[in-house]
Amino acid sequence: MWMDLPVRGALSEVKALDPTTHFVLALGNPALRQQWNTYWLDKLNWATLIHPEARIFSSGRCSIGSEAFSFRCVSHFGVSVGRHCILHIHSGLHHDVQLGDCSVLMPGSKISCTVEIPPCFKLDTNAAITSPAQLTA
Repeated sequence: MWMDLPVRGALSEVKALDPTTHFVLALGNPALRQQWNTYWLDKLNWATLIHPEARIFSSGRCSIGSEAFSFRCVSHFGVSVGRHCILHIHSGLHHDVQLGDCSVLMPGSKISCTVEIPPCFKLDTNAAITSPAQLTA
């Protein structure tokens, strides 16, 4: 069990599972997440998991992509999170940030106002991006 959800066996057993079974892509490497996403996208039912203590401010103005996996994190007004992203504990996305598909925010990482993050991006533990210029530096 993990977060009160059953953990099933090997990938070879996927076809034998109930077709309503949902899956989580729990890989921290964005490139591997993208490869698995490409291969398995239309073959499995994906779960979107958001921790009950995650703080999503102005949720009507935030978009959390399907298959996202969110620990206790903070998201503000106008945030857009792509598909198959991981938002680790104490990570933060501030207003109007766009996080590309298959990206991973490690614990304590922060992205500030109006930054657009490309797909398959990983922001390391306690790192911060405060302007779009930091992505091209």
